[in-house]
Amino acid sequence: MKKTNTNHFVIIVFLTLFLGLSFLPDRGAAQEKENEASKEKVEYIDLKISIENALNTEKENIDQLKEQLNRAQGLKKAMATELNVYKIQLSSYGNLLLIPKTKIENLEKAWTDNRASLDSISANLKETNQKLITVNESLQRTEEQHALNEKQLAEIKTQGAKDPQTAVLLSNFEVLIKDLSDERNLLEKLNKIYSEQKDRMEDIQNALAELSKKFELQIYERKKQELFERGINPLKALELKQIGKELNRLSEKILSMFSKDFWAKELTAIWNSENFLIVTFFIIFIIFQFLLFRLKNYCKSLELKPFSKQYPCRLLVLQVFHRSLPLMGTVLFIYIYAQIRLFYSTAPLIQVTIYILLIFLFTRWGFDLLKLWNQNKRYQIPEQLLPYLRSLLIIIRIFAISYVILAWLIGSTNIILLVLRIVFEIILLAWNILFLKQFNNSHDIPAGKKSRKISIQKTIVFCLSYTITGGGPLFELAGYGPLALYWYKAWGWSAVILILGVLFYFLLMEWNLSIRRISESDKDLSTKASYPFRWLFIRFCWLLWFASLIIFLIITWGPRQTILESFIKVLNYPFHIGEMQLKLMGLIFAFLIIFFTHAATRLWRYILQKKILAPSRMEPGLRDSITTITVYLFWMIGILAALHAFGLNTTSLTVAFGALGIGLGFGLQNIFNNFISGIILLFERPIQVGDAIEINGTWATVRKINVRSTVVQTYDNASLIIPNSDLISSQVINWSFKDLRLRRNVSVGVAYGSDIELVRKTLFEIAHKIPKVLKYPRPDVIFSDFGDSALIFTLRVWTDIDNMFIAETDIRFEINRLFKERKIEIAFPQQDLHIRSYPDAPKPLKFKEENY
Repeated sequence: MKKTNTNHFVIIVFLTLFLGLSFLPDRGAAQEKENEASKEKVEYIDLKISIENALNTEKENIDQLKEQLNRAQGLKKAMATELNVYKIQLSSYGNLLLIPKTKIENLEKAWTDNRASLDSISANLKETNQKLITVNESLQRTEEQHALNEKQLAEIKTQGAKDPQTAVLLSNFEVLIKDLSDERNLLEKLNKIYSEQKDRMEDIQNALAELSKKFELQIYERKKQELFERGINPLKALELKQIGKELNRLSEKILSMFSKDFWAKELTAIWNSENFLIVTFFIIFIIFQFLLFRLKNYCKSLELKPFSKQYPCRLLVLQVFHRSLPLMGTVLFIYIYAQIRLFYSTAPLIQVTIYILLIFLFTRWGFDLLKLWNQNKRYQIPEQLLPYLRSLLIIIRIFAISYVILAWLIGSTNIILLVLRIVFEIILLAWNILFLKQFNNSHDIPAGKKSRKISIQKTIVFCLSYTITGGGPLFELAGYGPLALYWYKAWGWSAVILILGVLFYFLLMEWNLSIRRISESDKDLSTKASYPFRWLFIRFCWLLWFASLIIFLIITWGPRQTILESFIKVLNYPFHIGEMQLKLMGLIFAFLIIFFTHAATRLWRYILQKKILAPSRMEPGLRDSITTITVYLFWMIGILAALHAFGLNTTSLTVAFGALGIGLGFGLQNIFNNFISGIILLFERPIQVGDAIEINGTWATVRKINVRSTVVQTYDNASLIIPNSDLISSQVINWSFKDLRLRRNVSVGVAYGSDIELVRKTLFEIAHKIPKVLKYPRPDVIFSDFGDSALIFTLRVWTDIDNMFIAETDIRFEINRLFKERKIEIAFPQQDLHIRSYPDAPKPLKFKEENY
């Protein structure tokens, strides 16, 4: 009993402990819940911090948007006033076009103001578009953020938690959503303001652009009409009172030029259009001048090279170019910058500056040519005429610069300009008389040796000089002052174009002669092969030179816009062939694409082989295959681009290639087979450029793998052209496919009874003695056979493909020499003849002389 009670007590204690342990909390679960609570707390803290940051950011954005909205509303009023001014300007300038007797000066001034307004409105429109894009991007981003926050707020509310932390979070979310709504409203207002401004400015911009075109057309028509409109006789217009008034006006303008207000007004106009980009302009200009200085030094160094002295015209152009390089670069830089920044037509000071620089540039070319031209011994200018030609350039420079400045200051229709033209014409006539007198004296020759050619030249010079110098005064006296000015300008431009044309003519002549000399003297096959292309390109340059010369001369004398428009219309006139539409412009583009493709492939071949693949230590054949494949890709892209530029669209190309496919199936399958075989040769490379091959018993070296055929050069220096399909389908021995080494056999026969050990030793000695024989693999001697009259030995040696014939020849020479020294007889074919006698042979018959 006692024992039973003890057992019961133990069981009760055990159950009590078990139940107690079972009711204790799980330690792992408690740890997991604690981690989850900690994680949720961290996430809550992060979310709270991000919302607070977002609230601060939105408050800053709202403040900035309010300021921007206030500025936009203020700018809206200012813009409305400015647009009203533009509308008034459109109305007044439109009425100015309707007045038939409006002066060209007023039209040009109105056109300049209109262009300035157009540039200003274009700049404002560009800025407004940029602002509108920024506002739209911000509005889209705000809407996305607003939708995301509303979604997050709805998810938090669905959880139903009501602890203080969640309540704070909900409150922050609601504030953030409200701020985003306010920001969206502000952005929508800004979007509306900018959109309205954009629409109004676009309307004004279109109206100003249309009015500008009308002004250009009106000015062009009026100038063309004014050329042939007779005015008052200049002698009647030269009144002393009027001249005095104009001189007073001119003096006032000149005095105003030295005042601060004048330059402040001119520079302010440029500054308003450029602002702080003027600083950038000067920085770029200084860098550009530094590069021009380096280029000038480089051109000077080229003058000392031998090739420059061999070609006098090339040297002359180089000297003239580098002497005028800083001035020419300055003109180009200012003009291009003004055109890009769209203030060339609205800044008269820039125009005048460019005109003056151009006058200095052209006359500088003339001075340099007169100084350097007589270096060419073939075409000489008499020394007596050089001072007269220099004085002519000085007269032209002074007159042109003075006329440009005065026209800028007091307008083009002024009596002072008329006086200046008359003075210039009188001086020009006087110069012409003196020049022709000296010209006649410089070309005097004895009467018995008069040349018809010199006589014709003198007649042409006399007629041309009197036509140029006398035409202006005649037009002026007849009352056609603008036509007289146009006459001088046209002849001036024609002189510049003709001088440049003559220089390019001599350059092309020298280039053609140099290429011909190189082709005749150089034995390189590649140079001779490229001569036809160079010849064709020079002929194209001749055609381009002639066409450019004619076009520029026509533009100089004719109405520029009409000629250019007509020329462009002719180039763009479509020719219909079936469904295809072809143009001359497309043909020109196609030719240029093919030419540049050819130039690019030649340059790419050189760069890839010499610069990129040369250090890679690839096999020469592999390098050539890679180069050829990439060149094919270049040509494929170039030909497709040329066909597309010519007018063959995708549909036309599909039809053409479809027809080509049918032709391949019938008549062109052999050519297509060779083409595919060429591609296989380039990729598989069973033979490569530079390999030594044997085909049909002929040894040759592979020179080039083309599209249709492969060119190999035999060891007799004959070029053998093999279709690619023959190299794929026929058996070809490639002696240098993997290894340039090969084994050659030299056989020799010695007489029976010779010391064969001495023969073997001698042959080994010869093999080790010849330098072209490789030491490894080792040479060996084979006792080949017992011949009919000799013991046949074969010396087998290893050499390379380039020295195999030299090695065999040297071995045979040594065999002959050493065998003689060592008394080893070299056997030769021989036969022993054994004669046997028969005992019962019949006696020969004897004939008597009588029987004959």
